Amino acid sequence: MLQIADFHPRYQFAGTVEDDAGNLTNRAPYPILHLLREESIDRAVASTPDAATIYERNIARLQALGPAGWQALGVRARVG
Repeated sequence: MLQIADFHPRYQFAGTVEDDAGNLTNRAPYPILHLLREESIDRAVASTPDAATIYERNIARLQALGPAGWQALGVRARVG
């Protein structure tokens, strides 16, 4: 079995504004479909304590970085 993760240059989660830094977790320079084997996902979830919160931590980290943090990393991203 496969799962599909989608990435897009203008990806936007429901309930967020376009420039919300959390949207960057699913953005890519070009539209991309990432095919994931469910057995690989199962192994990753089993090896990570509290795996359900990974995406929430990723979004919080991006929001904490803000535009200045992105600039310091040299990442070209439209944030805030």
